Amino acid sequence: MGNVIPKLVKYDIIARWCAPPTGVETTWMVALFTTNQCLTQTLYTGCTGEVLDSAPGYDTGGVVLSGRAANYDGDNAYLTATNSQWTSATFTAAYAVVYETATNKIRVIYDFGGNKTVTTGTFTIQWSASGLIKIS
Repeated sequence: MGNVIPKLVKYDIIARWCAPPTGVETTWMVALFTTNQCLTQTLYTGCTGEVLDSAPGYDTGGVVLSGRAANYDGDNAYLTATNSQWTSATFTAAYAVVYETATNKIRVIYDFGGNKTVTTGTFTIQWSASGLIKIS
């Protein structure tokens, strides 16, 4: 298993998170899944098991990650965003997949540690104060 991510790959992720290159329209999304099938995929479009579009409060593709920023601590970058919410929701999810719309590349997958269900309420992912992604 590889244990080194080249600096240019790290830079690319940070740059696309904070300020996409000129001419590149990209949005970062978080989509919810009921299965871990995305763990073997590199592209969001290759995943199956997304929460159904017919589920109240959920639209295929997920929601936009807003408030994206990067904080730095020595050699580390912490990518942060505003908490993600689905309102008037009734569904179950076990995983969250963060991906870029310009490339459909999956950047990180979160395992909720089991099914999380909401019934006619707000489903919230409270991102860690230290960030969604740590790049060292």
